[in-house]
Amino acid sequence: MVVNGISYYDIGKGQYLRVSEVDGTTRILKKNAYVYNLYGNRDNKTVLKKGSKIKTFGSVTEIAKNKYYQIGLDKFVKYANFK
Repeated sequence: MVVNGISYYDIGKGQYLRVSEVDGTTRILKKNAYVYNLYGNRDNKTVLKKGSKIKTFGSVTEIAKNKYYQIGLDKFVKYANFK
């Protein structure tokens, strides 16, 4: 289903999910990036390299006054690394 140009999946009983919430959106990193947890702390020492294609889910999320894209279960990358 498409409403105002936004695609949704019908999950039954009159409920819908945005396609981007389920399938994700592939974005390219403009800067090297660390992975953060849901508290805004670095999750590990892994560095995602500039130019990597990363699948993000949902819209921008704010954690501890910083903006992030979710890339997995409780895993986030700073929004600024995609600009």
